[in-house]
Amino acid sequence: MAADEHGHYEPLVGFIPLEQAGVAIDPLTQRLFQMKRVDLK
Repeated sequence: MAADEHGHYEPLVGFIPLEQAGVAIDPLTQRLFQMKRVDLK
């Protein structure tokens, strides 16, 4: 993982850890939010 121009790292988190934690990503704002139930069908 490479650092940006300010020396900060942006962690990359996979789908499975997010799903197990009950978290999803809002595709418009790129923010995490808590999911109580996810229907994948």
